[in-house]
Amino acid sequence: MFPLRHLVSNATRRVVPSFRAMSSSGPLVDTAVDNEGIATVTMQRLPVNSLNLDLLQAMDKALDEVTKNKCKGMILTSASPTVFSAGLDIMEMYKPDMKRVETFWNTLQEVWIKLFGSSFITAAAINGHAPAGGCLLAMSCEYRVMMSGKYSIGLNETALGIVAPNWFMHTMVNTIPQRQAELALTTARMFSVDEALKVGLIDETATDKADAVAKCKQFIKKFDRIPPLARFLTKQKIREAPLKWMMDNRTQDTQEFLMFVGHPKVQKSLEMYIQALKQKGGNHVFFSKPYTHTGSFGFFEVSSSTESVMCLVYGNMLTPYYMELITVHYKMFHLRRIPRSLVACTRWNSSQVNPLVSIDVDNEGIATLQMQRLPVNSLNLELFQAIKDSVIEVEKNKCKGLVFTSASPTIFSAGIDLNELHKPDVKRLTKMKETLFDSFIKMFGSDIITTVAVNGYTAAGAFILALAFEYRVMTTGKAVMGLNDTAVGIPPGPWLGELLTRIVGPRHAEFALTSSYMYPAEKALQVGLVDEVAADKADAIEKCKAYIRLYDQIPVAARVNTKRNFRQDYVTELEQNKKQYTANFVNTISSAEVQKVMDIYMENLKKKKLAKANKAA
Repeated sequence: MFPLRHLVSNATRRVVPSFRAMSSSGPLVDTAVDNEGIATVTMQRLPVNSLNLDLLQAMDKALDEVTKNKCKGMILTSASPTVFSAGLDIMEMYKPDMKRVETFWNTLQEVWIKLFGSSFITAAAINGHAPAGGCLLAMSCEYRVMMSGKYSIGLNETALGIVAPNWFMHTMVNTIPQRQAELALTTARMFSVDEALKVGLIDETATDKADAVAKCKQFIKKFDRIPPLARFLTKQKIREAPLKWMMDNRTQDTQEFLMFVGHPKVQKSLEMYIQALKQKGGNHVFFSKPYTHTGSFGFFEVSSSTESVMCLVYGNMLTPYYMELITVHYKMFHLRRIPRSLVACTRWNSSQVNPLVSIDVDNEGIATLQMQRLPVNSLNLELFQAIKDSVIEVEKNKCKGLVFTSASPTIFSAGIDLNELHKPDVKRLTKMKETLFDSFIKMFGSDIITTVAVNGYTAAGAFILALAFEYRVMTTGKAVMGLNDTAVGIPPGPWLGELLTRIVGPRHAEFALTSSYMYPAEKALQVGLVDEVAADKADAIEKCKAYIRLYDQIPVAARVNTKRNFRQDYVTELEQNKKQYTANFVNTISSAEVQKVMDIYMENLKKKKLAKANKAA
């Protein structure tokens, strides 16, 4: 039997040694192909390569030329010494000719389709800042090398009150783990070069542009021994879902964008911004005091080392899209939110005597919820219901965020109460499982910012609950966490496999589910089950609150809608299937095989308790 590469190589391998070097230079894009068949496409709409229709059309043509000439690979870079691309040009959206702006958006879609789905090898030599649309171009390539220095890269739309288009999100999820993408997009995080390397947003760093281009070429050459057809078909399979979404939704995506740019309030605010620029000679707009606007728009101060400008953001339409503002004097800028009170929640705490879940809200509007079914917070029907009710109460009071933890000093929760599982009342067991789903969905899909301070042993059902939160901090020491259901003969449901895969990826998810491994804090951090570790409970709670404060500069509507876009599919799937999942769970637990294992397990627990009591005596 012959390997696939032998079967297809003769029909598909390009004869690179005979490739003739060529160059196609234009005012906006320069395309140069070396004698190895590697094309370097350089954006040169200086100073910041803001993406207007002309530049996008030039890029579209360049991608066609690379395909037509059967180049081995392509490197995308910039002629600017400090900026890869600053993103979309706002002037395309101001008083637009609707035919032109439709062409503009369709061309952006087309460039993405050709770059993301190219048959040839693609790499980006990122030689400067790459916010928003610039980040999209870089992520669409297969490999990214970024020049070291004080540069940044990321999708920062939510900082502007804008929800990034779905295909921007799909591209980021294709680049970094889904959980990291959710955190990055909801917090509008701009990654430094080192941070981008650590999370996988880029693959290598370089000393300068020449070094970045050289490393991109080295990556492309790695495929010299790989049949191009096999490589392309493999790439196509991996990238199929985002491309299919675009093909299926392209018209709707365009119509939503056109509705956005054609909205009178959008145009009015754009005009205010443009006029302010003109009054200052097109250089900069300085405001000695913050300016606020109470309509559907929010205003931000944009500050650099020497100047400030007012930037318009848009964030309250049903179909929000992003606007990217070119920098004044072409300097990169940083956004600073003008303070405004968004949190209606004031300091309070639950007045119920010895509740199963206590609620305490601090002066910042951050609620701390504590399970207090001591000694081990075993999860029964009543505790699940109390957890759900407490989250509803926090949402009702419009708190900024919540921290979920345990009143026990050493145990977060021992998991589902075994008394609910051993020789169960089927009706009660069904109700308990339904309530577990309800409480999980309530936390997983909540519009408020959710965090968990895991301050001790966390098993089974408690581990599942912890995974519902946006951010997890775990104490070091003897604390461990994991899903140990298989150890007692209970196979985890398929929804748990999907949940864990979203968080840690399929490899670690499979191991966690099949092995019943209990992860110590450092190992949990390593695989991505938690986001930080802490010295103790107080430290864990403070780190959770610090995470919540990150969103003080993010418009609420943009954060909420971005989070929903990441999580709604899973919530919908759970809601549609929870009755079947519940029935499967009840049937499994009630089976003679599982009950036999439970009998042995309960008997061993009794022996351990008796031995412990005798030792104490």
